[in-house]
Amino acid sequence: MKKSALALLFAVFSLVSIGMIMLCSISSHHSWCGRELSGATTGLLDKQITWAGIGLALMLVFSRVNYRRWRALAVPLIVFVTCLLILVLIPCAGFKVPGAGSLMMLGPSAQFQPSLLAGPAIVLFLAWWYQSGNLRPAALFWIPIVALCVMAGLILVEPDFTGALLIMLAGLVVLIAAGERIANIVTYVMLSLSGLIWALMQSRINVLRLAAFFTQSRPDQVCVPIPRLALAAGGWSGVGLGNAYLSSKYLSDHLCGGMMTVLIGEELGLAGLLALFGLYVILIVSGARIAVRAPDRFGKLLGLGIVSLLGFQFLLNLLAVTALIMHATLLPFVSYGALNLCLSMAGVGVLLNIASEIERKSGVCSGF
Repeated sequence: MKKSALALLFAVFSLVSIGMIMLCSISSHHSWCGRELSGATTGLLDKQITWAGIGLALMLVFSRVNYRRWRALAVPLIVFVTCLLILVLIPCAGFKVPGAGSLMMLGPSAQFQPSLLAGPAIVLFLAWWYQSGNLRPAALFWIPIVALCVMAGLILVEPDFTGALLIMLAGLVVLIAAGERIANIVTYVMLSLSGLIWALMQSRINVLRLAAFFTQSRPDQVCVPIPRLALAAGGWSGVGLGNAYLSSKYLSDHLCGGMMTVLIGEELGLAGLLALFGLYVILIVSGARIAVRAPDRFGKLLGLGIVSLLGFQFLLNLLAVTALIMHATLLPFVSYGALNLCLSMAGVGVLLNIASEIERKSGVCSGF
């Protein structure tokens, strides 16, 4: 497990470093163009370094706390997050941001996105619910499925399509790993697909983009997506750091978030994207190896849920930059964002604690 833990740490620190480098590139480009940075991009690097330090502290703390202790928070956390998701839909408590769902104001300049907490909350709840295997009454099979559908539905209403899709996919992985009945999984999949189709039909541009992608046509109503043009402009080796034109000119308000992949593709080219892809593969494989060898069922499900959240965020981001879906999720450890970075680092801390418990158990067993 030491090799898997080291590989996990290598991938995490490499991804955080790439994010810092790209934030420097964004700031230098704005400075070179003589433009004033918007409030969202002022002091990006300084803020990201600060939050990376806080995330590192959280990772160390979570790696030292026995992961089994988090079971006590499973029910209170999911209830708390559900209440936040309902509260943020009230106009006086939250406000909608296109492509980012609904946010809450915590102060004059502090914003909070409750849907980011939904992933960890539902993963922890499902791991707690299925930790005892088939010992729970069969009549209660609907509880985890309803919990998943309610949280995903609230996020869809915000609306945050990719956020809801992330919850659905991560939940499906945990349900399968927990050995849930096939009929229950099919029911959950059908309910999820119904919600996603309803959400897609609410946006005409989503329907047109899907049609253009699958038919390889370009209807007049859908222009060539800027992300695709920027990725094509990067070629194999990219245009160089700070030299991006298409992404910086047309996607400047989104580069710090989900469109960070586009900036990497234009400035570092296909080689940079392949390196990014390789780091996420290392992250997912090493995290999954730790999870499947966890000492108990709860640790296995919790670890797989955390890895699923990180992996599907990257996958949905790739789908967004290729214009298959409308809005992109944040890249874990790379995109600018305090809460997302801290939650991702905390999740890695839980995986490291599971790895340490595996080592401790194997050491005890070998001692006998």
